[in-house]
Formats: sequence, structure tokens, C-alpha cells
Amino acid sequence: MVTLDKEIYTAEELAEWFNVSQRTIARLVERREISALAVGSQYRFFRKDVEEFLERSMSYPTQA
Repeated sequence: MVTLDKEIYTAEELAEWFNVSQRTIARLVERREISALAVGSQYRFFRKDVEEFLERSMSYPTQA
């Protein structure tokens, strides 16, 4: 279970939590599916943005 107990996370941490590669995390950033702060050649992710991404990813459309 992912515990968001810090304010800022690395791509490596997110990749480990989501069980995907760091390249997949970079693709999510490139497609603007998750917001990130570029620090040199690395990304940093604010907890608020990770929580919003998780909420969007976990919500399913209802059928009419």
C-alpha cells in the first residue's frame, strides 16, 4: 500500500509504488497525465499532484 507521507517524491519512488518503469512515469509526464517539476534531468512530484492523478486513474465512468 502506498503511503503518501512526504510532500515531494521522485520518479523512482512513483515507479516502485505503481509497479512500472521510470520510463512509464516519464511518459505520463510527457502526456501531461501527471504534473511534475523538472529538476535538471529528473522529475519531482508533489503529493497533491500524485493524489489527484490517483483519483483520476481510479475513477471509472458510470454507464447511463
